[in-house]
Amino acid sequence: MYIKLSVVLQLFDGYRRRPLRAPEASFLVNRNLVRPVYKQGGYFVFPNLFPGLVRIDILSPLFLPETVEVKVSEEAGNYSVVCKVLSPGRTYPFGGAPTVLRGRFIKDGVPSALERVLFFVPEGRELLKVAQDDLSPGDREIKLFSSQQAWRLPLPGKFLISDKDKNKREECFITGMCDEKGAYPLDEPLKYAHARATPFIELIEFHTAVDGTFFLAIPERHHTARHVELEMPSAGKSWQTTIMHSKETDMGIIEI
Repeated sequence: MYIKLSVVLQLFDGYRRRPLRAPEASFLVNRNLVRPVYKQGGYFVFPNLFPGLVRIDILSPLFLPETVEVKVSEEAGNYSVVCKVLSPGRTYPFGGAPTVLRGRFIKDGVPSALERVLFFVPEGRELLKVAQDDLSPGDREIKLFSSQQAWRLPLPGKFLISDKDKNKREECFITGMCDEKGAYPLDEPLKYAHARATPFIELIEFHTAVDGTFFLAIPERHHTARHVELEMPSAGKSWQTTIMHSKETDMGIIEI
């Protein structure tokens, strides 16, 4: 039987920054149960999918559900690689009381279902900065200076490139550690050029449930943070709140 590689998902535990194991996730492709081939490193390989736009639902007893939409090519050897960091749900084995942020988004009295939300710490969390002068749109790797030891960085992971020009701010996903030249790989090309010393701020991405509620377990690496921020890109709005380590903070009903 001819096997054509279609999509590769690389999935990570966003709480402890480790690759997912094979039993920790199941998948629906266009709402049909599919069992991909698992490879070490959190790789889930999907062969022989029909060409066109494909929806893959990621389900897990430990993590919040996620959905990925990928365009499958007809050409042999042309496949998509998608990296995703999963957020833990209430059944995750935290090993202690987690720091949790929860609440409910509504708009005009209607729950804001399945909305993408970004969490970040707005001050003092610039873990990486651009370390080159020739960064250009289309680049798929980037030289960065780190304020921490490499093994402590939240990688792989999503970051906000916090450019001084707000029109050039963009999200990126760093897929791994740096190479011998100090360059970090990106999952997609950059949209803009960025100057040396432009900071990178870690983002945690999650989605609201169908009733507009959300549950976010904040990783222990943020245990010293007090002031945090949520942003909903589709609404162009953000909200700040204060958290306490190993406690639940209920933001209540949030009007968009």
